[in-house]
Amino acid sequence: MLVTGAVIVAALSFSLPKAASASTTIPASAATCNPDPFPDVHECTSVVGSGLKIKTVTGWVRLDVTDPGIANVHIEIYGPRGHIANCRSFFLTRGTSSPKCTWKNPHPGANMPAGDYCSRSWQKDGSAYYILSVECIGVHR
Repeated sequence: MLVTGAVIVAALSFSLPKAASASTTIPASAATCNPDPFPDVHECTSVVGSGLKIKTVTGWVRLDVTDPGIANVHIEIYGPRGHIANCRSFFLTRGTSSPKCTWKNPHPGANMPAGDYCSRSWQKDGSAYYILSVECIGVHR
């Protein structure tokens, strides 16, 4: 295992407290990155839309450590009502950004629930799941 001190989670439908740094998009698009819980793993989230009319939510992660990388990394997109999307796994190489995981709203003209829209990077290692980083953007009217 390449990550130490990670939070072990029992299932994919995990529920976390909101990220410590949540940016707010009122009323336009926003993006932000956060190294939490690991300082060398920076999760980034972008919300494109206007007010509660969200067009896309995108997540990606950057690894800034001396390790060669982390295998079996996934990015999940979730919002105030829970899980929205989970993208395929990838190998995260040091000093690089991951592929982007984007959810495209099938009804971009409809209002979405207000609250935090987040991306989280996680790793599956055997039967355990490790959360690498989380970043949220608060979406309000």
